[in-house]
Amino acid sequence: MRVALFSCLAAVAALASPAGAQEAAPWTRFSAPSALFSVEVPCAAEEVARVAQLPADVGVGTPFDPANRVMCLADDWLYMAGALTEPAAKTGERPVFDTIREAVLANKTAAGVQRDVTIDGRRAFINRELKDGMLADAGFVEVDKAAIILISSGGKVRQDVDAAAALERFAQSLRITAP
Repeated sequence: MRVALFSCLAAVAALASPAGAQEAAPWTRFSAPSALFSVEVPCAAEEVARVAQLPADVGVGTPFDPANRVMCLADDWLYMAGALTEPAAKTGERPVFDTIREAVLANKTAAGVQRDVTIDGRRAFINRELKDGMLADAGFVEVDKAAIILISSGGKVRQDVDAAAALERFAQSLRITAP
């Protein structure tokens, strides 16, 4: 799976705020306005609120209703989680999670390392890719047969940050509050 996060990092950074040498904020839990899920990010409430004002089509190549997403831009790193529902999957035979996972695995041009994991006790699939000095995770967590939470995070690898640990912390902090 090509991690679309690489191409959107610059766009989000340009829209959100100029990058600067800021003191790292503590990790804080934020809920999506829809209350479907919560996630921890290293941003202050003001930053999360400001980035929440960005249009639905700013993200990782998929538009997310701002009520169903949490985004954070901290020190040139993007953290984003957003809920997607495929209503047709409710009556279909296959969960949307399986359909997407199989499509990613069948893609012969896929880059990165794909792995099945468990997040918040649910099936999840993550792709990690290192390219041109940037490290990113893109993946999804099953909510139910018709819904997933897309999680994406990444940025430029730096000497002063354990990038892999930050990606893991973000993904594993996801808590799904909807049934």
